Amino acid sequence: MADYATTTTRRIAPGLYLKTSQYCAGEGATLRLIALHTSIPVPRVLDVVPGTRSGTWHLLMTELPGCLLQSAWGHLDEGQRHDVASQLRVWIDQLRIIPSPYGDAVCAPGRSYFLCYRCDEDNPTGPFGSVSDFQKHITRIFLPSQLVTPPLAEPLRVARARQPSIRFTHGDLKTHNLMFDQGKLSGIIDWETSGWFPDYWEYTSAHWPFCRDKEDIWHKCIGQALQHYPEDLEAETSLWMAQY
Repeated sequence: MADYATTTTRRIAPGLYLKTSQYCAGEGATLRLIALHTSIPVPRVLDVVPGTRSGTWHLLMTELPGCLLQSAWGHLDEGQRHDVASQLRVWIDQLRIIPSPYGDAVCAPGRSYFLCYRCDEDNPTGPFGSVSDFQKHITRIFLPSQLVTPPLAEPLRVARARQPSIRFTHGDLKTHNLMFDQGKLSGIIDWETSGWFPDYWEYTSAHWPFCRDKEDIWHKCIGQALQHYPEDLEAETSLWMAQY
């Protein structure tokens, strides 16, 4: 039985990291895809090999310069934070035009599964043949009884009346996944949540968990960097809140 839940990342030598998880084969493919299609700095893949535990893989990759943005964020002034948002927007715009060879499927490279914190952080999610299939899965996660109550019905109706396009997405744009060096972003890491998703997924994922203060400084930065999908955010927030 595969040990899906465990992910380890170790610095094994100067400039080298070894990551082990169920998702490392897919993450290696993603890193190569990003390097091919964009100017976004990402770790360079040196090797991907099967792990000793069933279902796991080892990803050997280079180190990016700097520190986690999480460590520096509280020390930046407003102008520096604006520069971070501007730089991130350029990168995300590049990411979103990477074409999918899989039509309308929601999946990682290789038409593979992905990590989804909103679905099941202990086991792989997907792939899905369509956005509709993916949305139904999300709804079942939060509403196992399939009971859509009146407060939920309208946000879901409005959001799902639109047919989203498929865009390549990182899926977890938080300060702990962004590198910062010498006053600017120096790269993006941890791509196991990435793949081709509905166009709103980057925006709504950046707000997860939905209980967080949407007026905090990081969410304001994200608001400058990403295209907004307020109806989809309201629908997903309503689904999440329905559990409580």
